[in-house]
Amino acid sequence: MTLLVGPNGSGKTQTLLSLGKAIARYETPEVEIDWSANGESRKTFALYFTAIPYIIDLPGDTKHFSAVHPKSTRGHVLPEVKTATDLAKEFNLSPSPTLTLTSFEKVFSFVKDLIFRPYIYRREKYKLGADWIASLVELENKITTRRTELSKMRRDNNITFEDMFNSEEYRSILNEEILLRNQLLASMEELLGEEALLRMRAVHRVTQEQRLTKDVRIDLLTRLGLPVILADGNKAQPKAEERFNHALQQLREIHKVLGRPDFKGKHYRLNVTQWEKLSKLNLNGIAQLSLAGASSGAAALLDQFARLKRKIDDISLDKSIRNLVLLIDEGDVFLHLEWQQQYVNFLDLTIEKFWKQRFDCIQIVMATHSPVLMSDFPKDCIHKLSPTTDQPNNKTAPNEMMSFGAPLDRIVRSVGGAGTLGAFATRTIRKLLADIEKGVPINQYHLDMIDDPVIKQHIQRILETIDLTAQANAN
Repeated sequence: MTLLVGPNGSGKTQTLLSLGKAIARYETPEVEIDWSANGESRKTFALYFTAIPYIIDLPGDTKHFSAVHPKSTRGHVLPEVKTATDLAKEFNLSPSPTLTLTSFEKVFSFVKDLIFRPYIYRREKYKLGADWIASLVELENKITTRRTELSKMRRDNNITFEDMFNSEEYRSILNEEILLRNQLLASMEELLGEEALLRMRAVHRVTQEQRLTKDVRIDLLTRLGLPVILADGNKAQPKAEERFNHALQQLREIHKVLGRPDFKGKHYRLNVTQWEKLSKLNLNGIAQLSLAGASSGAAALLDQFARLKRKIDDISLDKSIRNLVLLIDEGDVFLHLEWQQQYVNFLDLTIEKFWKQRFDCIQIVMATHSPVLMSDFPKDCIHKLSPTTDQPNNKTAPNEMMSFGAPLDRIVRSVGGAGTLGAFATRTIRKLLADIEKGVPINQYHLDMIDDPVIKQHIQRILETIDLTAQANAN
């Protein structure tokens, strides 16, 4: 492994991309590579990865180069079960694999409106051949009327929303809505059997992919087992049959893997076996797999290794590619210090486990700002870049650096090129010293908040000297 370090603007990203372009043999590469043997360039693939989701100017993919990065903070790639369990063990994570479906209340609301529509809007010119629906529509109209009257009474009498929600009338309306919901669900379950909820979800899924025209609505009603009687006597056309059947089959597979729950929930926690089975299905938007409970850092870490594994697995399918150059740009950027300590080690173990046997040679070039990562690299493997020099060629002499296993404060100074105090702390301490010099009284709290014993002791000695001088002058 090789590590690139340097301040912002020193060219770490451009150096990595220049190396990738050279390997990809762009027409005008910014750097040239002296290959050890003829034909090696045709066997080498460069993969660039950054954890930063911001859009940067990346070169396009070629036969020998590809760039991978999260294009936004949403849409994380879920890792394979093995990768995730390894990450969880190494980094002490406890993410919970979760399947998320559309809220059933949203599904139910749509299905209810679909069924009641021909009774509310007479222009639809079709009816449903199910006598039990009329009584439910009557109850729905009664609820709507009561809600309207309650809202009018609130406005006319300047009643607060809180008082309205606590009123007997409002609670009575809620009870009627629950009654309507339960009666409609019971009727659908009696009509469709154990697949009632699956069919209701499948009907709702169709509306997310297809324009909801009158013909589509009529077809969806028939999918719910409701006979539709058209005013002109014609038969309903199967406008949504293919999409409905596809969605229903997907839901059947999910339902089976989950152990056939009631399917009224939204989130379902998965065991490893369920996760593995569902990850192999083409959920196609009907459900979403995620890792609930993961912090932003854990989500970024899992997303990173999921993207890398997926891409490198694809690259390894091309048997003509024997060498892999992995260019990682600040892969540690979202990680806590404790996880930064594990990052390089885990990356090395992951390559050993998954990809070493697939390539003849794997080289890693990383860029970082982290002194923790710097402590994992011998100084001979670190290149320090500067914004004032040619980026790819600038290298600090190894004997000027301290890195591998060195204390972090020394790494910060010798490799990071920075002091160990923040600019705000430095300014505050300097102001404290200036006030002492001017004879301004010092608040003891401001002195006590300094945790560097050397600095605190130095200031205390100055104060003691001033006190002794004042006493001598008084005598």
